[in-house]
Amino acid sequence: MISKLSDSLQQTPFKVQAAVNRQWEKAWKMDPKKIHVSDEEIKKFVGEADIAAIELFYKTKDNTDFYLGLQFSRDLKNAPTPYDFFKIYFSVLKSEGDLSLQNVIKLLGTQLDNNKTMIQINEPTSIAIGVVDFWMTYGPCIIWKRGEEKNISNSIIKTKLVGHENLVQNKDNYTGLELIYDGAAKYWLSFQVSIKQGEDYVLQENIIKNVLSSYALFKS
Repeated sequence: MISKLSDSLQQTPFKVQAAVNRQWEKAWKMDPKKIHVSDEEIKKFVGEADIAAIELFYKTKDNTDFYLGLQFSRDLKNAPTPYDFFKIYFSVLKSEGDLSLQNVIKLLGTQLDNNKTMIQINEPTSIAIGVVDFWMTYGPCIIWKRGEEKNISNSIIKTKLVGHENLVQNKDNYTGLELIYDGAAKYWLSFQVSIKQGEDYVLQENIIKNVLSSYALFKS
C-alpha cells in the first residue's frame, strides 16, 4: 500500500514543517532539500515542550497536496527526547538523495526505532478532517473511529460535519483528510480534499470517498 501511495506522488517533497504543542499555526517551515539547522536552533525551538511533530509535504501527480505527519513518542527506541526526534529526522533529510515517500518512511523507521516498517498503511485508529495549518484554530472533526462500519457516502459525510461547517468552506487553507495511526509511533497520512473556488476552499465529498476507498478499504 505504501508503494501504491508513493507512486501517486511526485518523488521530491516541497516542504517540511515542525511544530511543538500542536501549534501548527506557528510551524517552523523549511525546504526539505536545503536543511540548514543547528543543534542550538533545534533546542531553542523545542524549549520545554513534550509534544513535537513533523510534517513532510509532497505534491500528487494531480497537483494536490499530501503530507506525512509523525509525532515524537517516548517509545521510539533511538529518540528519547523531542530534541533527538527533530535532530534525527532532519539528519535523514539532509543526508539522503532519494526523498521519495517510500524511502523516507523506511529511513525514518530505521533511524528512529530500528524498524524500517514502523510506518505502515493499515487500518487507522481514526480518521479526521481539519483545515491544514489551522488544525486547532478551526477544530478537527472525527468522521470515523476503529470499530465503526467502513461505509461512506455524501450523506454520511454531511451528517458527520454538522456543527463543523467551517471545514466545508473557508478562506484560510485547504481541508485535509487525515488517516491517524496510534502506536509506538503516532503518525498520520493527510490528503487534500478541498479545492480553491474563487476566494474559498470548498470541500469535495467525492475526493474523500476516493481516498477512503483507496487507502482505508471503505465501501462507498
